[in-house]
Amino acid sequence: ASKNQLDKVAELIHIHLQNNNKTLVHCAAGLERSPLAVVWYLHRYHNMTIDEAYEKIKQCRPQIYIRKEWLGIQNE
Repeated sequence: ASKNQLDKVAELIHIHLQNNNKTLVHCAAGLERSPLAVVWYLHRYHNMTIDEAYEKIKQCRPQIYIRKEWLGIQNE
């Protein structure tokens, strides 16, 4: 996923949550793409670092894969 695509997904998540809509973000296994989308949303709209956002997601779903390299990020 490109950052432009992730921005669009994050905006959709934000709009739905602002309208008090229940929002489910999921991919085939829920291990890589959907966590990345939610991490990006938290990064863009809640001013979290990528690492902070991944840690928050891992608290709820510990089996996720961290894919910072998909963003061109190795370490913050």
